[in-house]
Amino acid sequence: MPATSAKLSFAPTLDDGPRDLAVAAVDATGRFGAPSLVTLRVRPHAVDLADTRLVVSLSWDTEADLDLHLVVPTQPPITVWSRRPSTYVPPGPGEPVDPDALGAAGALDADSNSQCLIDGRREENVIWRGPTAAPPHGSYAVLVDTFSLCAAATAHWTVDVYRDGDPVSIAHTEGTVVDSDTRGNHLAGSGVRALTFDD
Repeated sequence: MPATSAKLSFAPTLDDGPRDLAVAAVDATGRFGAPSLVTLRVRPHAVDLADTRLVVSLSWDTEADLDLHLVVPTQPPITVWSRRPSTYVPPGPGEPVDPDALGAAGALDADSNSQCLIDGRREENVIWRGPTAAPPHGSYAVLVDTFSLCAAATAHWTVDVYRDGDPVSIAHTEGTVVDSDTRGNHLAGSGVRALTFDD
């Protein structure tokens, strides 16, 4: 049986709750096979704060490709972004493996609208989750990099920081990016500095 794949996108206004999706293959002559029913659950468009120690969240309002860059106060500092999606540092050759290091790390949950392949999320989060999560103490810097506006005129973004699962953010800021913000090399630490906070 040949392997197949498909990409789907849904309107951001889709109501929360279960939705049944009928999927069927079609051949070169336009004949459809028997449909398969898949139930999808639409969740509220908000970061899941359950069992989290620290969450840094970027969201925006158009189908642009914005990227969250979080500079973490490790020694040396680590920038978490799409090309380095975790604070986890594997042991060097001959060094012992720390069994708790992976669980202690923070991780980027998605690279939304990457290369203008629209996924409908418009949100990226760096999350420390679980009983062994251990965000480093110190000063964090949050940057918003505008990789592409993907034909949108502007994008209005919001950054929020949440601690210990509390839905009230400990830091909040907003801004708007335009076409000139897409210029540059888009490397680690690129973009406009949205805010800094201490943890």
